[in-house]
This record gives sequence, C-alpha cells and structure tokens, in this order.
Amino acid sequence: MFFSERGQGLNHSITDAGKLVEFLTTNQHQKTAIDDYETEMKARTGEEVRVSVINTTMLHNWEKCIVSPLMTAGLKSKTT
Repeated sequence: MFFSERGQGLNHSITDAGKLVEFLTTNQHQKTAIDDYETEMKARTGEEVRVSVINTTMLHNWEKCIVSPLMTAGLKSKTT
C-alpha cells in the first residue's frame, strides 16, 4: 500500500465526504450514487498514488535524484 507523502490524506477525506453527500443527494438510487462516487474517488486518488510512487522511486534512486530539476536548478541561489 502506498501513502501520499504530501499530506493529501486529510484533503481527500474532506473531499470524499463532500462528494459522497453530493452523489447521494443528487441520485435516486443509493447503489448508483455509491458506484458513481467510487468511480470519481478512484480516478482522483489514483493520480495522487501515481505521483507518490514516481516521487518515492526517484528519491530512492540517487542517480536520478541528483539530475532532477530540484537538484539541478531548484537549489541554486541566485545572485543579483
């Protein structure tokens, strides 16, 4: 199981609650509402998992990490 490293758990929990209420109040059939909610939730949270996996993989591969934009450009100080 993968966990988001960017604090997305609380954000998704709040969004989940709101979306579930939205689907339940705008649909006559509870099963359809829950199925629609789960479809939306899996698409939304799946993207976060994919980004987390990419980030974790990169940070555990030093050769890729040191050539990343953060390391090559993001950490340089600008002199004026």
